[in-house]
Amino acid sequence: MSESGPVESRRRVRRELGAAIIVGVALGGLAGAAIRGSGSVYDTWFLAGCLLLLLALAGLGAIAAARAQRPRAAYVLAGFAGVALVASGVSYAIASPYRSPNADLLYPGSAAVHVAELVPSEWDGKATCRTGAHDSTVFMVWMPDVKVGTEWIAVLLNLNPGATSVHVEKLTIAMVASADYVATPGNGLDATQIGANGLTGSVRFSAPFFPNPAPVHDPEPNRLTGTFEWACVSTPSR
Repeated sequence: MSESGPVESRRRVRRELGAAIIVGVALGGLAGAAIRGSGSVYDTWFLAGCLLLLLALAGLGAIAAARAQRPRAAYVLAGFAGVALVASGVSYAIASPYRSPNADLLYPGSAAVHVAELVPSEWDGKATCRTGAHDSTVFMVWMPDVKVGTEWIAVLLNLNPGATSVHVEKLTIAMVASADYVATPGNGLDATQIGANGLTGSVRFSAPFFPNPAPVHDPEPNRLTGTFEWACVSTPSR
């Protein structure tokens, strides 16, 4: 008895299943990347809806084919649906998210704060310098939460890019669990050195508790005095 018929049938199933897997990977990958980078809620829902509808139809087709005793069609449709679903998820996870051409640029760096009133008196941590999408001058330096003793503290420095130099605008030291300290030019904030583009610099501050005066029951000092120094790289991270 010749086995050429069953062998050829198995080969045909493998070819069709392989083609379905290739199409599923391609379609799922494109759909996941498109959803991730769409930048619009409506486009995201539309693309996701189309993908889910296609996968649902393929899954229902596989079930119907299995019930109709058509295993080859069931394997192909099920393989396509499963691979497309996995590929879309992987592609969504690794694809670049949408980024507006007018979004601010972020420059990673480091910062250090020296404060006389708190122990330890020096806080070192990561910092981010921010510029406009079409501007090379920093308008904000952000030092996210740094743990000082039992307190989490963050520092925000607002800069005002001028025609020929960068000016300080406001320094905020935020103690996440309790108080904020704010210094402005003429009220405790002086620039000691700022680079032409604001990516590097240092300021001296004497920041009063905000709002002032501090409540008598609050354990924090009425004022923080010290310096804030930062240095960011010249190439944005995104």
